[in-house]
Amino acid sequence: VGDLCGNNNDQHLYIPVQGTMGGPANIRIVTGSRRNGNYSDGFKWNIKVTQLDCTDPKDQPLTAPLGCDQYHKGQAGKLTSFNFDGQARNQYGKNLKYTICLERPSAEC
Repeated sequence: VGDLCGNNNDQHLYIPVQGTMGGPANIRIVTGSRRNGNYSDGFKWNIKVTQLDCTDPKDQPLTAPLGCDQYHKGQAGKLTSFNFDGQARNQYGKNLKYTICLERPSAEC
């Protein structure tokens, strides 16, 4: 996906890890570029990690299709890119490449 920064409230990301061939998955948080020298000032994290087993029938409804970094279900909602603040002050970073997938409702063609 690339580096994520800024406001990412209500965002989610699927990272496929397949057995011993795909793991481990690492999350690295870099705070060293703060101008005032206080590296924790203003930073807030709320990171939830959920491991899903794509072979478990209980988890299958929660898994994203292969190749989807984000997966949205439902017939209505709002999509925003990473680090989008709605005021045109922030945008996603350079070289950020990710795929958003939408579930097609079963009653639709």
